[in-house]
Amino acid sequence: MKNNLGCLGYLAIAILLVFAYDYWIYWVPIAVIFGIGYVASRYHSAPERRQAQQQAENQREQEIKQLKNDSLVPENDSSNDLILKNNEKIYFKSNITANWVEPRTHTRSIQYHGLTSSVRIMKGMYWRAGSIKPFREKETSLETILSGNLILTNKRLVMVADNGTTRQSTYGTIANIIPYSDAVGIMKNSGKTVYLTGNIDGEKIAIYLTRLISGDLDSHQVAPKNKLSQDNSPADHSDHSGFVFDDDNNPSQKYLTPQEVFDRVKGNQPMRLDEDHQIFDVGMPFPKIDDIKAELQSNHSYAVSSIKNWESDLKESSEDICRYLGNNRYELRAFNENFQTLYFTFRNGKMEYSALNDNGITKLM
Repeated sequence: MKNNLGCLGYLAIAILLVFAYDYWIYWVPIAVIFGIGYVASRYHSAPERRQAQQQAENQREQEIKQLKNDSLVPENDSSNDLILKNNEKIYFKSNITANWVEPRTHTRSIQYHGLTSSVRIMKGMYWRAGSIKPFREKETSLETILSGNLILTNKRLVMVADNGTTRQSTYGTIANIIPYSDAVGIMKNSGKTVYLTGNIDGEKIAIYLTRLISGDLDSHQVAPKNKLSQDNSPADHSDHSGFVFDDDNNPSQKYLTPQEVFDRVKGNQPMRLDEDHQIFDVGMPFPKIDDIKAELQSNHSYAVSSIKNWESDLKESSEDICRYLGNNRYELRAFNENFQTLYFTFRNGKMEYSALNDNGITKLM
């Protein structure tokens, strides 16, 4: 590292050291007092900070859940930023400037490299040793290609600059979506990978893209109000557990018995209750393990989204069961419909087992 202190910098450091040495009896107690005060203030404000952080995390979790499960409604955009194609609708438009970033490779030529030397052969004649063959060096870096407003329609992803220049990707060319905290990576079937950066919410953009690419525009809120129910829709990779507890059904806030919870949940779905071992078993229309692996390879983003939805819904169902029983020891086990294969085990909202981990599916996600 290059040293840029100079003589004046070293002189200033020397003066400070001398001052500290001569007057340590004054500044050491002052530093200790300030340190104790700072630690005490941090200690007393810790509960408020933790509570504020927990509230922010809960709010964020609720926003993400709502975005995943609510229906996507097209916006009423009357601007002339983009000429829409037939039956094309805008579902998202950023209010801030985003960046379209792509990797770019540049090549530079170096005429001489390595060691060289000259040897005198005779008067006026020298022999030069060393490589003079041109050497080419390639460098790849991320470069901003365009900055503008990000628009997501039901057919394509478009970025429109202030001068009208555009960049776009149709959904058929996108192979995978990788969310970051402040960016989104878009892996294509062919061509350069695109990164959307800037002051954007990468996770929300990724959810929009995943649902638009897969055509998942309808709401996932399938349970009616004031009823414990199970979604009996046809089996596909987006089925959820469907358990919904509503406090209106229990105005006195009394705990329910395991049999009461079982009777309210069961409906037409296969379920089992083992009160001796404190277990609820539910049969769900999960795909086969091999089918899940194949789906991850053919439609990765949609399969990952479906798996996360299963886990999220089972987590909430487990929490609701324990809350209404007043007992945190009850397990919720999710099998396939004939109860031959165990897929998940939850206890009070915490996953204790996943068949996806045992079969290497988690690594593919």
